[in-house]
Amino acid sequence: MPEIVLICVNYHNDAQTVSFVRQVLGVAGSAHLRVVIASNNGDRSAAPIADEFRDAANVRVVDLGRNCGYFGAAELALQEQLRSGPCPDWVIVSNTDLIVESSSLFERFDLYRGESGIGVIAPAIVSTVTGLDQNPFYARRPSALRMHAIKWAQQTAPTRSAVAAGFYLRQWLKRGCRLGKPEAGFSADTGARIIYAPHGSFIAFSKEYFARGGTLTHAPFLYGEEIMVAETARKLELAVVYDPGFRIRHAEHATTSRSPLVWQYQADSAKHCADTYFPLLRWRKESSQSHGMVR
Repeated sequence: MPEIVLICVNYHNDAQTVSFVRQVLGVAGSAHLRVVIASNNGDRSAAPIADEFRDAANVRVVDLGRNCGYFGAAELALQEQLRSGPCPDWVIVSNTDLIVESSSLFERFDLYRGESGIGVIAPAIVSTVTGLDQNPFYARRPSALRMHAIKWAQQTAPTRSAVAAGFYLRQWLKRGCRLGKPEAGFSADTGARIIYAPHGSFIAFSKEYFARGGTLTHAPFLYGEEIMVAETARKLELAVVYDPGFRIRHAEHATTSRSPLVWQYQADSAKHCADTYFPLLRWRKESSQSHGMVR
């Protein structure tokens, strides 16, 4: 069995964090698992969570003393873990509002033993709200125009609300189309496929991802981690693999709220991702060259 470190980021969600960690400790293959709880609770002590797992040798609580954001907290927790040992075969970064459904969640990583060129694995993440799989987050790399349209739409309340309403409408229409139909693509023998970006609530990174220079460092405080991971893997020439043989459920929005501050984080992240990874100047040059307009 490969060695796995699961970093789950807790933000004022102690009870659900304890429940999630107890779930993963009960899954087959967890003997090869180390759990690191990154406590993002700020001034609130992480001692109650640490007390819950004081007898679990493979659970560690890292009290960050402040809210460092999602990947910010995961990065600090990973660096703390690496001080006590080498990089494991897999590093998983996850939310805590998840329900483990696959009894072979960790054993399945053994299928990838010896495989090279894989940077990230994305599981089936089924929303408890819509009943739909949230992966792939993006099956293919979006265009620069699409990313900048998302950026512009996030800048004002009316356009932001319109985008959100359109998103949820599409989700419910998809759900309606599937009512009464058996779920497809979730059996253990379903073939995995390469995608562009994984959903951020549960992402598995291979040792090769870090060996080639991959990182969890993400400039925005929250959101957009999926694009950063996709672009990093792309730069490192590593595959992002969607494998629905891994299956979990996501109790959406249990760890964040739709406050004005959250909207601002989303706007900042959309701008960063569009401007950093999809600069329009480069897109215009490539578009002109493809049409033979550059002299």
